Amino acid sequence: MPAPSRASLRVAALGCALSLSLAAPAASANMAATRHDPTATGPFVFAGRTPLRVTEETLSFDCHEEAGDAACDFEARYQVRNPSAGREEAIAAFVTDGARAITISVDGRAAQRALSAEELAGVAAASAPPEAPTREAPGAPGAPYAIAAGTPGVTLVAEPGTAHELVVRGALPAGHVWYPHGYSSDAIFARHLALAHEPERVTYEVRYQLWPLETWADDPVIHLRVRHPSSWHFDPDGWSEASDRGGTLQTRDVRLSQAERALELSFTREPSPLTPGGALLGVGGATGDFAGFRARLGYEVAAPRPLLWALAFDLDFKGKVFLAPTATLATGAMWFIPSFGVGVGAPVQLLPERRVGARVQLDVMFYALGFVTSLDLFPRAHGDPYVQATFLAQLSL
Repeated sequence: MPAPSRASLRVAALGCALSLSLAAPAASANMAATRHDPTATGPFVFAGRTPLRVTEETLSFDCHEEAGDAACDFEARYQVRNPSAGREEAIAAFVTDGARAITISVDGRAAQRALSAEELAGVAAASAPPEAPTREAPGAPGAPYAIAAGTPGVTLVAEPGTAHELVVRGALPAGHVWYPHGYSSDAIFARHLALAHEPERVTYEVRYQLWPLETWADDPVIHLRVRHPSSWHFDPDGWSEASDRGGTLQTRDVRLSQAERALELSFTREPSPLTPGGALLGVGGATGDFAGFRARLGYEVAAPRPLLWALAFDLDFKGKVFLAPTATLATGAMWFIPSFGVGVGAPVQLLPERRVGARVQLDVMFYALGFVTSLDLFPRAHGDPYVQATFLAQLSL
C-alpha cells in the first residue's frame, strides 16, 4: 500500500502504554531503598493529532500466574468514528517495552503491519508537542526514547461518517521490584537461620498510560475491566467487585477528562499464614522430684509470625519421656538485641505412665543460640501434684 502524502497524513497514538512490575517486600522494619529491574521501566506511546474520534474504549486486563511468575493478557477495544466530511487516513503506532504477542485488528480483520522508517520518524516527531509530558528512556535520564524498527502499527482508513472498531491485544510478563530486608527480623527467621525461608508477599503493579487518548478527538468513556485470582488482594476503592470464572472481576467506568494520566493497579498476593521454621535442640537439667539431665528435640513454626508453635520431646534417658506442644509469643531480633518469648503449653508425660500437665515457658534467643526455662505442673495419680522446672541451652536450626 502506498504511503499517504505528508499533507494528508495523520499520526495517532494507538492505545495506551502499560507496564507490570512485581514486588516482594520483606517483613521487616527500616526498609532500604528499592531496586528496580530495568526491564520493568517504560514502556511509552508517542502521540500525534487526528480528527478521528474515539467515542469509547473498553480496556480489559486478565491477570494470572504463569510458571510461578505473573502476567496480564490485555485488550484495548476502541470505537473510532470519523465525524468529518472527508476521508481520513491515520497511521497509529503501539510502542511498548516488554509487551509480547501484540495483535491489531480493525473491524475484526487483522490489520497489523510493520511501520517504515519514515513512518516511525513521523510518529516520533508528532509525539512531542510542547504540551506533551516528558518521557525518558530507561537508564538514560533526559534522553528521548527511541522507537525501534518493527514497532507494530496500523493504517486506519475511515470514510466520512463511518465507525470502526480498533482492537489491540497482547500479553505482558512481570518485571520485578525488590524490597531489601531491613535491620530487624521476625522471630521465626532470626531463630531459624538455617532452615526458615520467608514466604513471599508479592505485589503486582500495572501501569497503563491513558494520556495518549488525548491525541484523539472527543472525551471518551473508558470501561475498565480487571480480572485477577481471588487469592490476590485489590484495593476496591472506586471499583465494583464481583466473582467471575473462579476469580474476581473489578469494573469501573471513567471519563478520560476525569481520569489520571496513568492508570495504576496494584494487587497483593499474601503468603500462607503458616511459616515453617526449623528444629529445636536443647540440653540442660531439671529440678524437683525428678531432677536430673534433660534433652529436648522438637520443631517450630509460626502462624502468624509473632506466634511460634512448637512440638518437642523432653527426655531424661532414664525412662521418662514428655511430649509438649507449646505456643510462644516472641519479639523479633535486631543486631545485638535478642528475641524474647513467653509461652504456655500442655506437656504430656508418655512414660512411664501417662499424665497431662500445664507449662509456662520463658526464653531468650540470640539468633540461633539461647536459653529456655520451663515450669511444668503435673497432677499425681494419688496425692498432691508435683512441679518441675527445666533449664536448657537451646540451638535452633
